[in-house]
Amino acid sequence: MAGLQAALPREHYVDPDTWRTERERVLLREWTCLGRLDELGLSAPGSGTLRPGRRAVVDLHGESVVVTTGPDARLHAFANVCRHRGSQLVPVDPAGELPAPCDAKALRCPYHSWTYDLAGDLLHAPHTDGVGIDPKAFSLHALAADSWGGWLWLNGDRDAAPLQDALGAVPERVRRYPLATLVVGLRFQYEVRANWKVVAENYNECYHCGPVHPELSRRVPSFAGGGAELAWEGGIPHRMMRRALDPPAAREPAPLPPHAQARLLAAQDSAQARAAIAELLAEARHEVMIYTRDLDPALLDVAAALDELRRVALSGRHARIRVIIHDARAPLVAGHRLLALAQRLSSTFELRTPTDERDQQYPSAFVLNDRHGYFFRPLGSRPDGDGATHAPGRHGQLRALFDQVWERSAPSDELRRLAF
Repeated sequence: MAGLQAALPREHYVDPDTWRTERERVLLREWTCLGRLDELGLSAPGSGTLRPGRRAVVDLHGESVVVTTGPDARLHAFANVCRHRGSQLVPVDPAGELPAPCDAKALRCPYHSWTYDLAGDLLHAPHTDGVGIDPKAFSLHALAADSWGGWLWLNGDRDAAPLQDALGAVPERVRRYPLATLVVGLRFQYEVRANWKVVAENYNECYHCGPVHPELSRRVPSFAGGGAELAWEGGIPHRMMRRALDPPAAREPAPLPPHAQARLLAAQDSAQARAAIAELLAEARHEVMIYTRDLDPALLDVAAALDELRRVALSGRHARIRVIIHDARAPLVAGHRLLALAQRLSSTFELRTPTDERDQQYPSAFVLNDRHGYFFRPLGSRPDGDGATHAPGRHGQLRALFDQVWERSAPSDELRRLAF
């Protein structure tokens, strides 16, 4: 039949020797995405900026790899093998979790204490005086390492072409999206008992979409016809989604639970951001958390927000409003009304500023309430953002980040003068 291509021979999917050859000659010689930099402890949450002096351990197609950032915050990657007797530099339990990321000043082999700097060069080999060891000849075996879009990328070939060459036109296509500052909100993990090419081949065609994905095909009719000759570069037309605004009258429905009543919050400008924050604060019962750079006067020094914060502050003995602010000087000079409110209700308001350099570099801002609602702005200097009135997963992630930074923060000198 014209146009069809023969499948690869059977052994390419089931033969262990073919898999090993494929792994060595193909997978380990291509750039592979290993995960988000912040989840690997190499950057602060929501920041694509690398942290200096960090160490992580990852698995690259079955090879244990140590990834480091030096004092200059440059990425390095090495085979997790000491150059002396082949012991793992960072012991890994094959049946357990990978070692947790941590701060590091050097890498020391637990077997004979050979010690390497974070760029992989040999620093010290005990009891080898007079042996004539050339440290340069015993550097760790390096891999190519790079970052893009907030992800860590590795290549087993240290002389591989640059990552940007492999990415091609992708960075330009997605330049409007702040990939480096995204954080993981929800994760799905699938264990597929098949060779990796089966998954790749399935993803790269839509011949199966009609019978297997009828819901998708209803929204994208082009997929239902076999998926051939689709103009991917120009975009695939989607059918408009319609929702009935006035359903037929019926018996009074039962009240929906909070998660079913959840509303999405989206803002492209200051007016929309003010409305989103006001709605979020109106949903709060006794607790609000605000992470901001300068108290965002265009969003928080407004009557709607201040009225709701006053209501929460006076809601009872469990009331608590916590604010993390990077720079308190500007709102103090400008006479921000939230500070005046917090000073009058100081038993309820708590304000702190980050002291850790990693937290000071965090670029985003957000507001949380105690009903799983959030409004998140990727860049704290801009009003555009998104959120929801009930999103436990994303709320929990931002709440955990807020609590961590809160513990590392303290009242600023400017705020101490106001008795905060």
